[in-house]
Amino acid sequence: MRASYTLFAGPNGAGKSTAYDRFCAAGYESGEYLNPDDVARSLGGGAAIELRAGRIVVERVRRLISTGQSVVRETTLSGREIQRSVEVAKRAGFRLVVVFVAMSELRTMHWRVGIRVATGGHDIPQHVLERRFHRSLVNVAQLARVADMAYFLDNAGSLHRLVATANRGEITFLEAHDADWVKLATSGLPAASILKSREEALAELREQEGLASDLQVREHSSAYLAAGLDSTR
Repeated sequence: MRASYTLFAGPNGAGKSTAYDRFCAAGYESGEYLNPDDVARSLGGGAAIELRAGRIVVERVRRLISTGQSVVRETTLSGREIQRSVEVAKRAGFRLVVVFVAMSELRTMHWRVGIRVATGGHDIPQHVLERRFHRSLVNVAQLARVADMAYFLDNAGSLHRLVATANRGEITFLEAHDADWVKLATSGLPAASILKSREEALAELREQEGLASDLQVREHSSAYLAAGLDSTR
């Protein structure tokens, strides 16, 4: 089976970890999961520790790719190293999958970061959050061009809502009426002559990534709740 390099990507506070949990709850298995925040917490936290955690993740990703092992990585896409790792993985024949999570409202993301701080996580200054937000949107548009599959999820509501899909650099599904960020995140990507319906796009996601027919959602303030991907919006 072809090894895969999967990125759960998006700005700070967008809901990347929750999206990953949803996928796992639906039977998703695609290699070792690496999250710099988790590594930093295991080392005790603090600014210096966060830098060290980032380096640990980078080195681990390099080792896994060099030995042909699948890996799942959480990232804000705000640095240059991630692009280099993608290039190395593609040359090694890896399948590249991008799951990009975002929302249009920066205040909500900053509020979610605040919740993380209250539970022992690290803070992100407002100006840094804004810079990373715009940079991640630009960078994901570039990554989607070379990805085998790219899924764009809007997390402004109660569920992660699939708003766009790109297959080998071509938009095959787009339904982003209330997600203004998607225009920039998919900038420059050509669209298929006939776009998939929402039902077809959700079926493709499940088939491509080996998901069960039903997914699960976890909210910050609640336990897991059985649910399907939101098809009502």
